[in-house]
Amino acid sequence: LKCGVRTSHPVIQRGRAYILAHENDATYPLSTKIMALAEMNEEGDKERIQDLLKLLWDNQLGDWLFLYSIDGYNSHLARGDLSNALFAGLAMRSASQVGVSIKPSRWGDLAEGAIACWKASDGLPRTGGRAEPRGFSYTPGGGVTSSMTVAGVSMLAIVDEQAGNRITGRLRIPVKMGIRTGLAWLEENFIWTANAGQNGGYHNFFSIYGICLLYTSPSPR
Repeated sequence: LKCGVRTSHPVIQRGRAYILAHENDATYPLSTKIMALAEMNEEGDKERIQDLLKLLWDNQLGDWLFLYSIDGYNSHLARGDLSNALFAGLAMRSASQVGVSIKPSRWGDLAEGAIACWKASDGLPRTGGRAEPRGFSYTPGGGVTSSMTVAGVSMLAIVDEQAGNRITGRLRIPVKMGIRTGLAWLEENFIWTANAGQNGGYHNFFSIYGICLLYTSPSPR
């Protein structure tokens, strides 16, 4: 569909029939199903998306990050992460773009999850208006990587785009600062051949995907 294939194409319709015939409780398939339905936006899809969002939010924990699933894939991990949260944020954005109403508090919760994975400030003064480089980690307190920094910045940019000043006041400055400092970290550390910050270079394609997402979505600057 993104490449211009018509919604009525038999391959698209068979794929649509398949995803409608199968239920999912995991964050990744729920999120991508929402994005696909929003892109097709056929009769009844808005209501389907609303129901899928409720299932998706069941996977959100008290730190506002998202589990893989409750009873299925990787449920034994019993903790959320920024990767799952990014896909939930993308799904929420797609839902909003086709007219599904999402409360500002939901966008605030999404921001909270990203901020929980935001590196703490080093406390050093900066001059010339330059932002302090501060990246994001996969889980709170973890090591900063480019894949998770593009995820964190993208999530905050989506929140800023979709909710802006409608989120609670205490989050507005962290959202703006998270975007600025995350971009500053990427300007210093991003490379194409590896996932900067992660030993062994794993997940560099997630990092590349994220940087492309970041600069083709709402402007983060």
